[in-house]
Amino acid sequence: MLREHWGKMLGGVALAAIAAWIVVRQVRGPELAATAVERADAVQTVLVSGRVLPPAEVELAARAEAPVLEVLADEGDAVEAGQVLARLEATAAEAEVARARATLARTQAASGRSRRIAPGVAQQSLSTAQSQLSEAERAFEQAQRLVSTGAWPRDRLDAARDALSRARSAERGAELELSAARGADRRAATAAVGEALANLSLAEERLTQTTISAPVAGVILERRVEQGDTARPGAVLFVMAADGPPILSVDPDERHLSQLAIDQPARVLCDAYADHPFDARVSFIAPSVDPERGTVEVRLLPTETIDFLRPNMTVSVEIEVARADDALVLPASLVQDAATDAPWVWVVEGGRLARRPVTLGLRGDEQLQVTDGLREGERAVFVIDASLEAGSPARAAP
Repeated sequence: MLREHWGKMLGGVALAAIAAWIVVRQVRGPELAATAVERADAVQTVLVSGRVLPPAEVELAARAEAPVLEVLADEGDAVEAGQVLARLEATAAEAEVARARATLARTQAASGRSRRIAPGVAQQSLSTAQSQLSEAERAFEQAQRLVSTGAWPRDRLDAARDALSRARSAERGAELELSAARGADRRAATAAVGEALANLSLAEERLTQTTISAPVAGVILERRVEQGDTARPGAVLFVMAADGPPILSVDPDERHLSQLAIDQPARVLCDAYADHPFDARVSFIAPSVDPERGTVEVRLLPTETIDFLRPNMTVSVEIEVARADDALVLPASLVQDAATDAPWVWVVEGGRLARRPVTLGLRGDEQLQVTDGLREGERAVFVIDASLEAGSPARAAP
């Protein structure tokens, strides 16, 4: 009986305590987590993802049609300016240079001898050269016919073509000698030498086109050619990234355009090296907006050398677009309707909940600057109970 009596007494006390707690809660309201407005540096940022670009991407295309004899560089290779990356077959180009040099030598010799040769001798030389040219032309036409029918090998046609070229040069030189001997305008001889020099320069340029070299120091990104391929003018053989500081390219929404400015600081994080953040600064803002995506291109340069950056790496960039030192700030989670023109916070006034309108300044991801509506040290409360409303009893947690 005594044990039953004590049990009833304890049960009654517990019920009384619960009832008292309910009464107190109804009178004083729930205790709500609270945060005081404090002073700190307010920072507003724009967070956007992007990619790493090389300082310059260079495409190396063939300028001549010829078989590829050697490929001397592969993807990932670091190369120096002027380093040979591939060689094309150059026999025809070398022969063209040799012919141009021989023509120049004959033309220069003819120009130098022109003053010493009598008109009769010059006329005789011209007649001989013209006869040899006629014979060379007949031989070339014959070689064309026989090679086309398969009676002669192709090298017979090449030999006839070379002989015709030499005969024409000799005939031209003889004409210059006769013209000079008769007292004609010697400028023709000078012009012939200039023409021969120009032809030699053109032949030498064509020879250089059989060598593919790196125009700048950098790294080979793509190799699109194999030994034995036939290179054709305009076909890209290599793609390389020029040496220099990498560029970070991001495309924030155009609504942030008014906040962005050259030289703004940023914090960068690479997905591949998440434990190695680094600093950068805005170096370029595109003058136009992408009409399809509604974004604007922004480029940044790292403030120090970052060895692990590679072209096309993914990066997250947080650009600091505004800062206010020693400002009144509040956690963003406590501000209601922060994205509207009428933000507000919950406060406890006289033991009851109240909505307090506030004016916001800089807006960061975690903290917002409060410029009006709350004083330093005032506390806003966090309300998660949907049954609570303005006027409900409440207490701010100490």
